[in-house]
Formats: sequence, C-alpha cells, structure tokens
Amino acid sequence: MSDLDDVDITDLQDGQVIAYNGATDKFQNVTIDGSDVLTSDVTSNVTIGGIEAGTTFTAGTSLESIIRQMLVAYITPTLSLVAKS
Repeated sequence: MSDLDDVDITDLQDGQVIAYNGATDKFQNVTIDGSDVLTSDVTSNVTIGGIEAGTTFTAGTSLESIIRQMLVAYITPTLSLVAKS
C-alpha cells in the first residue's frame, strides 16, 4: 500500500488503522483510542450493525460507543409469568 501515491504510511504500529486525511488528500496510519470523540455531528445514511440509517451521533460521542453499537446487538429482555392455582 505504501507504494500508492495517495497513501502515506509512516512508523506503522500494532492496533493502528488506515484513515483518509482530507487536509493532505492521503490515506494515513492513525491510532484510535477510547478517548477519541466526534468533533461534529454525523448522521448515518446506511444501516450497519445495530445502527439504523438516519441515526445522528452528536459531537462529543466517543468512537468506542459508535463501534459498540455497530458490533454488539442489543437484545430486549423478555419476561413471562405463569400463574397456577
């Protein structure tokens, strides 16, 4: 990948991801940790995992929270009661 003109990978480390940087117009390796948050509101235009299309995540939402919603399905608990006389 590093041979591509629009990719700038330097000092690649375990756990990093490749992300597009609009300021440099290149894909770069970056580290994402649990403290990273959205800097502006983002509305999903597709349904992915547990996130429905049209869901808006507000600035300040942690990336970990968004990833958890994508990967972990919420199952509504159910309760049933049986009464016998």
